[in-house]
Amino acid sequence: MTVSTVFAKNLKEKLCAFYGGRMPSFSTTARDFALRSPHLKHVSSETIRKWVRGSSLPTVERLRVLNEWFQCDLMLETKHASDQSNDSELIPYLILQLNQQDKNLICRMIQALANGRLSAAHSSSDRGFSINDRIDFEHTTLKNLDTL
Repeated sequence: MTVSTVFAKNLKEKLCAFYGGRMPSFSTTARDFALRSPHLKHVSSETIRKWVRGSSLPTVERLRVLNEWFQCDLMLETKHASDQSNDSELIPYLILQLNQQDKNLICRMIQALANGRLSAAHSSSDRGFSINDRIDFEHTTLKNLDTL
């Protein structure tokens, strides 16, 4: 299952639980979302529909509102339930959980990869390497970043 599909399933479950076991209309959800997020641009019924059907994911700011509303971490629940092949969709949400120093490190790593100054020693589809290989790769990656 994709991240979007799993997120949609989790969101539907939270909405049904919040509204007494029934799925609310998209317009009701949009209205109630707006009441919880007066600082954000209005969310349309169409946007809610896309989230619930799994055709899009909310922005990080909107996800924070959903997490506060349902008192959970929807993306964390989604990550645990989704397959690992679509983790790239989770990157913005995962980065938010890092401290500033780690965010800076990740940013430098991505910039180095994008500029071709760093290459992954093992692809994510390669399941045949050991934890020591991963540690060696991460150590080498960090050393390479320090020289950039």
